[in-house]
Amino acid sequence: MKSLPIALTIAAAALAGCGGGDVPDVVPVSGKATVGGQPLSDSELVFVPDSVASSEGRPATAYTDSEGNYTLYYKEGVAGTPPGKYKVVAQDGGEFLDEDGNFLGNRPSRVDESVDLSVEVTADKDAYDLEFTPAR
Repeated sequence: MKSLPIALTIAAAALAGCGGGDVPDVVPVSGKATVGGQPLSDSELVFVPDSVASSEGRPATAYTDSEGNYTLYYKEGVAGTPPGKYKVVAQDGGEFLDEDGNFLGNRPSRVDESVDLSVEVTADKDAYDLEFTPAR
C-alpha cells in the first residue's frame, strides 16, 4: 500500500508544477501611451477583449511610468495577453495621493473617455504605441 501515497505525491507534484493551467497562450505587449502627443504618465491601461472577436474574456492591465511606457500583464507574474481584438481604456483620473497615501485632491481625466481606442494584438508584433484623444 506504500505505492498509493507515492502515486498521490507524484500526482500532486505534477499538478503543482503546472501552476498556470488557467493561463492561455499569451504574447508580449508593451509600448508608449500618449494623449495629445504628450506621455500619458502614471495611469492604468486596461485591454478589454472584444466580446465578439475574442474567445478569452479576461482583461489585461498595465501601468504607465512617467514617460508613458507600459508593459501589459494578463495576471500577476504573467506578462502579455492572448492575441485578439481589444478596446483599450485609460483610467487616469481620480484621487491623487502622496507616497504615504494622504489625499491631495482629485485629478481630472486627461483622456476623452467617449472616444474608443481599439487594437488588435497579434503574435508577430509586441510594441503597441497608443495615442489617446485629449479630454475636452
